Amino acid sequence: MSSGGFPFVMELQQKPNWCWAATAVSIKKYYEPNSGWLQCLLVDDQLQRGCCENPSVCDEDAFLGTALDAVECLERIVDAPVALQPTVATEINALRPVVAAVIWEGGGGHAVVISAYTDEIISGFPGIVFHEQWVQVQDSEYGPSFIEYDTLRTSYHGSGTWASTFFTKR
Repeated sequence: MSSGGFPFVMELQQKPNWCWAATAVSIKKYYEPNSGWLQCLLVDDQLQRGCCENPSVCDEDAFLGTALDAVECLERIVDAPVALQPTVATEINALRPVVAAVIWEGGGGHAVVISAYTDEIISGFPGIVFHEQWVQVQDSEYGPSFIEYDTLRTSYHGSGTWASTFFTKR
């Protein structure tokens, strides 16, 4: 069995379409706890509309990569889900959160952070082997959960498909 993880605090998104801002700010604060970034400041940085004074006019989606780059935490982007072993495990063992961008079946998207994993091979009856892979998901809308890795890849909250991966840096 292999496993790894670290404490990660995901801010709740302050507006319905601000998962990208909550995710980027949470990652920045993970790496730099005294960071002055706030969700509204990041949204304003991206949209340039006085979003802290009037957040309702700024309740929009934005590209997570640009937001992570603005807070200086973007290492690279892969336009696909990545394997738990060795890719996600390597990042988690190095204490670097991994962000999964999820596309909803009905349209729109969402971002979640992977902060822990387990990868276990279980022997059952003779000749029967189970391979279980689980991840700790930090979600700015739904809260934290520990789910099967394949569920995150193919059916997150029933209709979400992991579409791209954002690697982070200090």
